[in-house]
Amino acid sequence: MKIHQRIQSQEKDVIALQQKMDALNRSADKAVEDSEKMSTELITLIQKRSSGVTRKIKLQQGIEVSWAEKLQEKLKLEIADLRKNKIDLEKLSAEDDPTQFLHKYALLTPLPKSTTVPIFNTGPLQYFEEVTASVSAARDTLQTSCTKEWTNISRCVAEVNVFPLPEPRAEFLQYAKCFKLDQNTASMKMSLSEGNRKATCTKDQQPYGAHADRFMGRSQALCKTGLSGRHYWEVEWSGLGVSVAVAYRDIARTGACSVFGENDSTNFTLIPTEKI
Repeated sequence: MKIHQRIQSQEKDVIALQQKMDALNRSADKAVEDSEKMSTELITLIQKRSSGVTRKIKLQQGIEVSWAEKLQEKLKLEIADLRKNKIDLEKLSAEDDPTQFLHKYALLTPLPKSTTVPIFNTGPLQYFEEVTASVSAARDTLQTSCTKEWTNISRCVAEVNVFPLPEPRAEFLQYAKCFKLDQNTASMKMSLSEGNRKATCTKDQQPYGAHADRFMGRSQALCKTGLSGRHYWEVEWSGLGVSVAVAYRDIARTGACSVFGENDSTNFTLIPTEKI
């Protein structure tokens, strides 16, 4: 009966696990599909906006170039008429007979009215540079927003936890050890409290006395008692991050070799990614 009950119980667990896996796979497949669809929509939107900006630039370019070409052609015709008038006046100026001079002068084509030309900017020629600056600003804003949102997306993915990890096994607890930090090794930028079981990084230098065992470069500290045999411990942390290491006591106190994990005196370094 006991075996039969265990078989039934475990068969139920197998079915439940299969249901969870099926649901997980369906959810993951849909998330991938939706992510790709929305990413495509976003790319299409950006391409559409980019094409719209390109069309507007080309349209405005055509309008301005057409206007400039018409004005340029008008000025060229006016210059040609002025050159003809100049030649006629030069010929007329050689006439000695005043009567003939006046007669021929009256027959000259009147000077064309001067075309009004806009006042051009004498500085560097800049036309669509502000458009480029606006597009660049939009790109920077989009990059900042994407970086922020992509970080949130990655965090959401990492938080998916269908099958939570089990608690530390009971046999680990027999090796549990309560450690205290050695104040003589603590960096001057570390404040020890709660009976030297808690270390806090600070901006203010702590009033510790000079000691040969003190870490001088990095905010680190060693435990007061050494380890031998097997040990198990748990660490609570908050803030930007923390490193937990198993190191020999003769680890250097200054320089690059004093950093946990960056020397031969550290056998194991853990940098937690989640609060324990």
